[in-house]
Amino acid sequence: MLTNKELKELGVIKSVNGVHLPADFCLVSLLNQYQLSSALSDEHHDIICEFLFELEIDLGLCDGDKEEVKRFKELDGSINDRICDSCGQQGSEVFMEYKKIIVQEIECTIPAVPANRCTHCGEISYDQEALDYIEREKEAVEESRRQED
Repeated sequence: MLTNKELKELGVIKSVNGVHLPADFCLVSLLNQYQLSSALSDEHHDIICEFLFELEIDLGLCDGDKEEVKRFKELDGSINDRICDSCGQQGSEVFMEYKKIIVQEIECTIPAVPANRCTHCGEISYDQEALDYIEREKEAVEESRRQED
């Protein structure tokens, strides 16, 4: 269980009036803060992340819209003919990654980032659309922090 101090560090304010969540609050990041190496298997962690992300979308807590996320998820598990920058071989699998970034010393998780894993060497790379998505999420967190200051 997270302590009140840890929640406060994440920007969560608890009072008799209720709980205030910062505009950039992410349930998946909260799970990562709680996660201990022996607490959950990677598979369980990913299942919970997926559920929390769907909840964030439904509650409007997520910067990504449902159509964008749906489009990314449709690619999940597909194989494409991308040429790997590392090994030069053709073929990669598209998968949805939970991308961890640090913004203003705060660790955030961006769920549903489409990534390519080379089917030969395992190297992970991103298309420009995914890099743009990551940058938009990062800018949204930075803007939220500026508004809070």
